[in-house]
Amino acid sequence: ATDSVSRVIRDGWQPPTMQAQLAQKIGGLSVEQVLRGDVLICRLENQTARVKLYGAVCPEPHEPGGAEALAFTRDFIAGKTVELRCRDLGDGSPLVCELLANNESLSRALLSGGHAWWDRATAPGDTAMQGLAEEARSAKRGMWH
Repeated sequence: ATDSVSRVIRDGWQPPTMQAQLAQKIGGLSVEQVLRGDVLICRLENQTARVKLYGAVCPEPHEPGGAEALAFTRDFIAGKTVELRCRDLGDGSPLVCELLANNESLSRALLSGGHAWWDRATAPGDTAMQGLAEEARSAKRGMWH
């Protein structure tokens, strides 16, 4: 697997860039379901993959802030062109991807809005992501209010 967040290497699912309109297949990819603010189910042709967002961890839907993170993610991708830039961590975990909608990162938007914690496991050393999370906490945005 490569070090960048730009390749998919898992179970033969290897498009370099995947694009789709939510709920409509374009180029064979669709976002089928948002399970949590940071976990989605995507489909490419006849395969599905569980996708974990790069750099962000949201609360579970039943936890404080979880329903808000879920709604934020659904609103963020609704009706927009979505691109996934992925990498396989090689440890059997879900595919880790940065999701871009209209060229804006969902992970960064979740962190900035205070809907997620910085995920050191998927984005170690990513000081930009860490800074967004710290700024949201200091400003008491989202789950930090």
